[in-house]
Amino acid sequence: MLAMYELLRFVQATPSSVTPRSSDTPSPLAYSDFSYLGLLAALQYLTPTLSVWVLGKLDVLYHDPFTLDNAKKFLPVALIFYLVIFTNTNLLCHANVDTFIIFCSLTPLLVAIADTVFRSKPCPSKLAFLSLLIILSGAVSYVTTDSTFSLTAYFWAAAYLVTITTEMVNIKHMVTNLDFNTWGFVFDNNLLSLLMSPLFWIAISECVDVFTAAKMNSTGWWNLSAFVAMSLSGVVTSF
Repeated sequence: MLAMYELLRFVQATPSSVTPRSSDTPSPLAYSDFSYLGLLAALQYLTPTLSVWVLGKLDVLYHDPFTLDNAKKFLPVALIFYLVIFTNTNLLCHANVDTFIIFCSLTPLLVAIADTVFRSKPCPSKLAFLSLLIILSGAVSYVTTDSTFSLTAYFWAAAYLVTITTEMVNIKHMVTNLDFNTWGFVFDNNLLSLLMSPLFWIAISECVDVFTAAKMNSTGWWNLSAFVAMSLSGVVTSF
């Protein structure tokens, strides 16, 4: 999460003349030299996958082997994980950093409620629940006074909250019921998400935009700083 925050700070501070592809209003990502979210997200899956694979080959760590049977068991989690990154990148694209942080702060409350309702876990203590409600009241206050309010931004914020809460609760269930070690989770999760990436590129027509930009020798589809930042973000958040 901190890595994504720093990436957003970097993106907001980078001037550019690139016009946003998905909105007519300025957004944080519009100020960078890279606007292809699907390709950046794929880097977030590629770097941890390669890192775990290489370290496994060097006997630095051990991860469960990737098998078809394991892939079938893990596919629902990987799909949710992909949707988390997909909604997250769109939220970063359409919202400012304050909105991003405010909505992320609501995650513990939603996870606590979901654990209690769906996993029959005990409710948080009264003091803990009060703290979560204070955070919620702060978020509500922010929304009511947000001068940059946008339905598109808040749609992606809501979608992100749903997917990240689902992932966190589902991951707890998977850890409890599947015989995977930590590196097996990291490897299978990121590899399956990477394999799903082309489907989303086609669905949102990003592949056409990238190929067109590359064919025209445009510099807008390639930005080393953005690639490095997102690659590091993938490694940090996975490890």
